[in-house]
Amino acid sequence: MALISASGESIGEKIANSLVIGHLRGERLRELTEQRGTAKRELVNLSETLGELHPKYVLTQARIEHLDGEIAALSKSDADPAGFQLPGQHITLAEPIMVPTSPKRFALLILGFGVSLGLGILSALLADRLSNRFR
Repeated sequence: MALISASGESIGEKIANSLVIGHLRGERLRELTEQRGTAKRELVNLSETLGELHPKYVLTQARIEHLDGEIAALSKSDADPAGFQLPGQHITLAEPIMVPTSPKRFALLILGFGVSLGLGILSALLADRLSNRFR
């Protein structure tokens, strides 16, 4: 029996959804951090070649500030997956399973009986072989 929270979501569902959301948030943060690193390297190259007043330098600096804002917003955001999904991405969160499950007792009984019968026959054959060797 699953424990149900006040929101109607089981503890297992909350854990599964939290793991998925955490993974997606981490992946998005990693992507943004990589983009920021690339933009920083580009900014250094532009400052060395074109100077700090060139429009490309100013645009790259604005892109870095925008990425910093996105990273800060994503770090502070709640557990809403829509906040850090890319366009075209879709996520379906875990839903409760409404069909109760339990062990199939009859199948386990038959399986146990078959295994014990097989082990009994195997041990009888092995004992018969060993007794024939020592005669």
